[in-house]
Amino acid sequence: MLNVIGEFGFASLGLKKEDFLSDNYVTQLGYPPLRIDILKPIIHYLPNHNLSVIASRN
Repeated sequence: MLNVIGEFGFASLGLKKEDFLSDNYVTQLGYPPLRIDILKPIIHYLPNHNLSVIASRN
């Protein structure tokens, strides 16, 4: 992840692995409409962590 962020030109931000492991943390790179939002895995926000709900929508 950090290598990719660096390749996109954001290495100077000094992000660390721990920055992406914190609860309630969103990393936003750039400005809208070209902003990239990096969120924690969505599984943590699903009620009862129910993956069958996602699978049934596809």
